[in-house]
Amino acid sequence: MTNVRTYNEDNFHDIAWGEGLAVIRFFAPWCPPCRESEAEYLQFARKLGPHVKVGVVNVDKSPVLSTRYEVFGLPSVLVFRNGQLMKRLTGQKTAEQYAAIFSSITEHEADVH
Repeated sequence: MTNVRTYNEDNFHDIAWGEGLAVIRFFAPWCPPCRESEAEYLQFARKLGPHVKVGVVNVDKSPVLSTRYEVFGLPSVLVFRNGQLMKRLTGQKTAEQYAAIFSSITEHEADVH
């Protein structure tokens, strides 16, 4: 099972300058679709291999990151490869939708079961 880490402006350099794959969910605690879809994101995240960084960013606590990555709709899931933004998913998705999109991006890099 992959651990879901909380990222902010102090530790996001792990993603921006890191190697490998990362899946980061931008959310706000006051956002109903964010709350409703959290379980789906966590279900998807649990199926990723340990080599994929999985995290969340609270947009209220990290406005600079939200602006830098142009996060205007919530929830938004951003997929990074070697620090480069590869894909942006905005709105509620099911775990299956996340997995299908992630698999199409990463081809054989991700360990999605």
